[in-house]
Amino acid sequence: MSSNRILTVGLPALAVFTAGVVILQKFGPSEKQSAPRPLSENLPLNEIERISIEKEAQKVLLVRNGNGGWSIENDNSFVADAGKISKLFDTLTSAKIERTVTKKAENPDEFGLGSRAAKISFEAKGKSVLSMVLGESRSGGGQYFKFAEPDAVYLLSSGIRPELEFDGWAYKTLVKISKKDVRSVQWEEGRNLSAKVVYSRAKEADKFELSPAKAAVSEEKFTKILDRLENLSFEKRKPRSDKSASESLTSPARKITLKLFDGRLVTLLSGTPLADSGGLVAMDITFSADESSGKALSAAQLEEQAKFGDYAKKFFFLYPADVAQAESSSLSKKQNESNEQKKLKK
Repeated sequence: MSSNRILTVGLPALAVFTAGVVILQKFGPSEKQSAPRPLSENLPLNEIERISIEKEAQKVLLVRNGNGGWSIENDNSFVADAGKISKLFDTLTSAKIERTVTKKAENPDEFGLGSRAAKISFEAKGKSVLSMVLGESRSGGGQYFKFAEPDAVYLLSSGIRPELEFDGWAYKTLVKISKKDVRSVQWEEGRNLSAKVVYSRAKEADKFELSPAKAAVSEEKFTKILDRLENLSFEKRKPRSDKSASESLTSPARKITLKLFDGRLVTLLSGTPLADSGGLVAMDITFSADESSGKALSAAQLEEQAKFGDYAKKFFFLYPADVAQAESSSLSKKQNESNEQKKLKK
């Protein structure tokens, strides 16, 4: 009798125990999450010499130069914005791996980590030091990612969303001309650039004078030009083979010529807004010697001249219309009206 009672009690207990073993075998023990750890704890940021960013057909290769600067290797080695690369390093430094989401992702697309995901890798001394696949942002915060080789998926505390366009990494400030260096600004526009106004001074301490004195372009417009020249940055580039940009500069809308006290002559030739580029304006910039100054260009100035000549062979640079055109008033229209009045008097 007692043995039957023991058997009656023991069988249900055994069933529960067996079910528990099956569940553990199928799902495993719940993973104990460690404390968040730095992503770049052992990453030698100061030694990184190459960064590769790619997503499907898009690829950007950033390479550190011998002088510490950066260039876009697969974009004619165009100079890269070191400030943006520094921000990327800051993001890596501050990012933390919050937790392991899964040790093996059966469906990487669920986390945005499939074949269409962006990948970023860093090299130092010719060896890969970090390679990541970047996934989707999590609704509750953070971003999914995985290392290139293992299948585990992790949650990153902050998102890494590197640019995938060349112009997103290009150093865009091509021209920096201080107001104090400018001797004169000549503004030309209208048909065949026939309307002309000059804003000039003999010495740096002198006040600029308009010629003609009652010109349609106000002193305020010239002041805006000089302000923008201290940090003239393009928005986008087009290859030199682009037909729309080429045609816009064949019959330019405006030409601005600057004579500088150091003997340089700087010319900014602007086309009309491009419909296929959101109204941006193609502008050619050239540097040469101002023969009227009697000064020869220095070695640094000759290097600058060569740099712009090289750029001009490869790209059209596009600027916002209000920058390239300096918000001109209708100079050509007023000039033409003046010419018509002169003809009537004759």
